[in-house]
Amino acid sequence: QRAVTDTAPAQAVEDYARYLSLTGADDPAAPQAADLAERAARASNTASGWLLLADLTTDRNRRLEALRRAYALSPHDAHVLTAVGHERRLGVRPEDCLPYLEEAERIDPGYVLPKVERALLLDNVGLSLAALTELEAAYALAPRSATVLRARLQVAEHAGQTALAQSLRQSLLRLRYTDVEAHEGIARDARARGDRELVRREAERIVALRPESLPIYTEAADFFEAIGDGGAAVGTLARAVEVAPDEPTLWNARGELEERLGRRDDARASMRQALALRPQDASLRRHLEALEPAVPRPDEALAEDATALLARREPAGSQRVDYHVRSLAELT
Repeated sequence: QRAVTDTAPAQAVEDYARYLSLTGADDPAAPQAADLAERAARASNTASGWLLLADLTTDRNRRLEALRRAYALSPHDAHVLTAVGHERRLGVRPEDCLPYLEEAERIDPGYVLPKVERALLLDNVGLSLAALTELEAAYALAPRSATVLRARLQVAEHAGQTALAQSLRQSLLRLRYTDVEAHEGIARDARARGDRELVRREAERIVALRPESLPIYTEAADFFEAIGDGGAAVGTLARAVEVAPDEPTLWNARGELEERLGRRDDARASMRQALALRPQDASLRRHLEALEPAVPRPDEALAEDATALLARREPAGSQRVDYHVRSLAELT
């Protein structure tokens, strides 16, 4: 906390911004890591400081300016060249990244990120097998790099190599057991195979690993519903509602789940709560009206009961009529 004071040295501010990023301690509601990184970068004017800002900011213009300053300070730094290449790969002309990546690899042949970036470029243009070959070379240089494993996993999925993707997820979890995305992938694979127990374990695990993430509860509920455990699915969304009771999408998701499970009374209660939080949602209002029990309209309430009306009918051939009859004749 001393790093956020006005008199703190630039390196301390940069270290604190890096700490917030690495530990996930930056508050999403009031993020400050990027602002701290920019403050440190402007004070020290180092390539590493500007690269940190480029990595942390969500503003593209701010990121481009940070990369421009970093490149001006260190045009022959492999990390700077790779960061610039990464940004070019995500731009309108992805092939513009190649000169930067080749130069970074020439300067530091042992640095694997240029290879990863080039492999992702190949994958983006449909050359998944060539990308896998590139990543195998990167894996040989850094077999314990989570970045390389994630890139290989992504490309393997795009190439349709399911067995390789499953093996890479297991390797990634051996390296970083808290990787939620890998656990989600294992749960999806298990659901496709019909392994109910593994799906259940992974669904419980992803909620335990990231209890503050609302989408995680929804995904876990989907996993529970897929294996036929509706009670666990509703319970998972109930926990999400406890975390964020004012979030209408959670109440709506819970109501739709309860409707699919045939719990219409519970579904109506959940959707009423969602509508109270978001009264302008016309589709939700119509959905709730469709779930409500049918009640007669005011004009229908004054009409005579159909049974009493039909009881006035006389046997066939009788001339007696106790109710008004209008005869219609075709005049054309």
